[in-house]
Amino acid sequence: MSRIILLVDFDYYYAQVEEVEHPEYKDKPLVVCVYSGRSEDSGAVATANYKARELGIRAGIPIVFAKKKADEETTFIPMRKPYYIQLSDKMMDEMRKFSDKFEQVSVDEAYLDVTEKIGCDYQEAAKLGRELKQKIKKKFKLTCSIGIGPNKLIAKMSAGINKPDGMTITKKEDFKKTFHGMKVSKLHGIGPKIQEVLEQNGVKTIGDLASFDLEILRQLIGENKGKLLHDRANGIDDDSVEERVKQQLSRLKTLKEDTRDIEKIKPIFYELSIDVKKAADNRKVKFKTISTITINSAIQTKTRSRTLEEPENTLETIEKVGIELLEELLKENPDEKIRRIGVGISNFIELNKNVEKKKNQSGLDKFFKN
Repeated sequence: MSRIILLVDFDYYYAQVEEVEHPEYKDKPLVVCVYSGRSEDSGAVATANYKARELGIRAGIPIVFAKKKADEETTFIPMRKPYYIQLSDKMMDEMRKFSDKFEQVSVDEAYLDVTEKIGCDYQEAAKLGRELKQKIKKKFKLTCSIGIGPNKLIAKMSAGINKPDGMTITKKEDFKKTFHGMKVSKLHGIGPKIQEVLEQNGVKTIGDLASFDLEILRQLIGENKGKLLHDRANGIDDDSVEERVKQQLSRLKTLKEDTRDIEKIKPIFYELSIDVKKAADNRKVKFKTISTITINSAIQTKTRSRTLEEPENTLETIEKVGIELLEELLKENPDEKIRRIGVGISNFIELNKNVEKKKNQSGLDKFFKN
């Protein structure tokens, strides 16, 4: 069956979010870091904007090494993961509206199968991609790069061609021309160890791998891995786009002032609860666990959770349980003031599965009654 799939990849996501919130970071090297707390520079780079990448700073390298590569204009800031996730959730909900099937694969990447919506018309796919980019840009002030292809593999590889803020279409018949000349390391799923083995056997490009003897390849890197990478090198990928139920939905917000006055916190908490409930409705899920998240004046995060006996999906339950958990947190930490407040839900059950279960049970009840 012919398909058209989009891979949406938000450009240098963490750093771009910070540039939007802090325009003074724009056009200068910016490095978002995960600090371990052991020392001032201990930890690793989470992501870097393109100006920082030009200096050789990459995700995953130690902060101390990144600072050696930095210039006097480079800014290092701590990662704000809860906020990035919260913003991502909102953007993913917008993107779902553009697709028949949707699969979020990370905080900044998602696949959209649009075959039922537009058929196998690549011009319509490009139009849809432009509309999606404009929507994200207008509503969230962020750019993304989009790859469009006949399967997930080709869509993902295409998304990396014209970054940032690009869009690339690769049809099945164009895969060889577009990718076979690239280094074999550019193929999704090839790490340093496999790359070394392949290069020792004369496989330097994706095209080399595509034409390499499959049986020898299996002997070199394993039965299943050999077949998988050989297929990928030939643009073959039958993996379908499947919705993954997110493990947690949460919303956080900074208070106007640090406080422990629950009456001042409640209005914000209720606002966040409404957002979380809407997100659950969009995902068509019930939840069993409710969490309250607080970040105090010292930027310390504390979480309290409660698991219900039965799945729920009402706003009243989120608010009631959440406030009770908040009161517990405040009581346990009498000297702390709250800077940011958050609410989360997790432990999901899909509504359609629940409905199906009820239908099946109803049928069984009828059978036994008769």
